Amino acid sequence: MNDEELSNKYKSGASVSQLMAESGLSRYKIMSSFLRTGTQLRENAQARVPVELRPDEVPEEHRESFHFETQFVDGVGAKRRGLVIERDCNYCPNTYTVPVAQIRGDLGRGRKMRPGKCGDCRGSFVTKDGYVWIHKPDHPNAYNKRYVPEHILAMEKHLNRYLDSTHESVHHIDGDRSNNDISNLQLRTRYHGKGQAWKCNACGSTDVGPVQLA
Repeated sequence: MNDEELSNKYKSGASVSQLMAESGLSRYKIMSSFLRTGTQLRENAQARVPVELRPDEVPEEHRESFHFETQFVDGVGAKRRGLVIERDCNYCPNTYTVPVAQIRGDLGRGRKMRPGKCGDCRGSFVTKDGYVWIHKPDHPNAYNKRYVPEHILAMEKHLNRYLDSTHESVHHIDGDRSNNDISNLQLRTRYHGKGQAWKCNACGSTDVGPVQLA
């Protein structure tokens, strides 16, 4: 059942639960379909109207990762999650949903909000050398078809492309292998060697690159 068919059936009076049963799609996928077609949900006088998350409720440094325009009620029955909001993963191009009640609860308890991390990136570990590895089995260059170094993912997200593992590498400027902020990463050609960092001897800048000689 395509987006147009779902929209027409809903406008003809079918409920979301009926569409789920007929199409075999989850509530999330049906709601996403409605978003794509601009289908407006019917009002239910007996239903409690959820209060959407506002930008001023989220710490400023995390606001850009939230899609405040994409909030909807997700799940049904025992799997009901209530109102959810879409959020960008900080470690890969994925977008995932977070229950609004969970966000408000954590902030209300004084818990510090962490960078967004989708389900694919939550399985991570740190090696004895200090590198952070993220569970990304769908990545084309995943080690043992399971894990990818976090600094590689951060650089790929910044460049919006996969790295060429045979010709490109990523260097940690400050030497801290767990500091995978893009400002601390430098794309290199081939293996860059242990303990090496290119910088200007005069000003200390790490913003360096090859210059064509005359």
